Amino acid sequence: MPRLPVIILTHEFHPYPGGIAVYAREVALALAAEGHEVSVWCPPGDGGGAVLARAAKNWPFRVFPISGNGGRQGWRDRCSTLRHWRARADEVLASHLLVAEPGALRAACLAELLRLARPARLSVMLHGSEILYLSRFPHRRWLLERLLGRADSVCVHSRFNATLLLERFRGVSGKLRVIPGALRSDFWGCLGPGGDLGRRAGAGAGSGEGVDANVSATCDTGGTAAGAPGPAVDEAVVCVVCVGRIHPRKGQHALLEAAALLPGEIRRRARFCFAGRVVDPAYQRRLDVLAARSGAHVEFCGEIPDEGLARFYSDADVFVLPSQPTRGSVEGFGLVCLEAGAFGLPVVAHDTGGISDAVRDGETGLLVPHNDRQALADALSRLISMPALRRRMGGAGRRHAASFTWRDYARALIPPVAPA
Repeated sequence: MPRLPVIILTHEFHPYPGGIAVYAREVALALAAEGHEVSVWCPPGDGGGAVLARAAKNWPFRVFPISGNGGRQGWRDRCSTLRHWRARADEVLASHLLVAEPGALRAACLAELLRLARPARLSVMLHGSEILYLSRFPHRRWLLERLLGRADSVCVHSRFNATLLLERFRGVSGKLRVIPGALRSDFWGCLGPGGDLGRRAGAGAGSGEGVDANVSATCDTGGTAAGAPGPAVDEAVVCVVCVGRIHPRKGQHALLEAAALLPGEIRRRARFCFAGRVVDPAYQRRLDVLAARSGAHVEFCGEIPDEGLARFYSDADVFVLPSQPTRGSVEGFGLVCLEAGAFGLPVVAHDTGGISDAVRDGETGLLVPHNDRQALADALSRLISMPALRRRMGGAGRRHAASFTWRDYARALIPPVAPA
């Protein structure tokens, strides 16, 4: 059976820096490496598509910007996607269409309702939160059920997402595939020659050998200490880092509340550094108050580019992901935990959503209930006070991160055709 051309439909793509944009690009790269003819239908992005066009020259797949699509999930973007779909109906009919993210999913639901051209094969990728909010209202649930019924395969990233989906849409059980994601293809290069892990590999205090020594992130102090570039590099100080957009769902407040519960001796040994774009200014002000009250050394470093994150992780000792579940949003997998693990960091995380697939409790890190601040403080205290435990879990985390590859993802998504 000849291979079908693959179309990846997404409302998030380069140059947008979000996780789903990276995911869509990596799927395209991996499928192209497996010999598939791949096209990506996506928003034009900044600069009227000029930035996207320059990047596309170096990719082994074609990119077709969706005119009028602003990269969101609203009606305007859905309608622009439907117009693009109708205009390229012949390509859809002869393709394997991969619906890659929530915005594209909503458009695809409408395409099915409007009976636009149906692809020869259809795969739907679900990340977690869209399962919740599309199943809450009867009309959305009905639309998604129609699309999933038409799909040839439905892919999720974690066992949690699989359970969540089957609780709401039992009819997908025969076509459901659990396929974890992986670190972006250029991520391991951030570690430098030999996979250097900064000061935890004996590189010397803050030498950051193996990463760009000119890259640093200027941090603003939220606690009692003066601001400084990047995480702490004093060998006597344990640097605890948290990476994620500044938003209540990411739970930075939980980490600060737990820091306040640490014994004074442990708290004085630690430095808490937060990296991430502020998307909720009111929440940032709340974090500033909590930081001042915690008695801990706290720094807010703002959004750090990828090359800066390499230095940030390399000079850290412990990574924390204190995500909070909400009615309409959940941590579907926790890919950032694999990022931290790749740099040899043990992870402390709330046991919510699909995080238990990214963090092996007691092996690569410690999982605690999302509503138990004392349990979070106790886990932090263990890792801050036990360097041997940090090294053991960090090493296991790096091996765990390396076990996920996009090649495996591509082959699970579209199995290779056996030779005749």
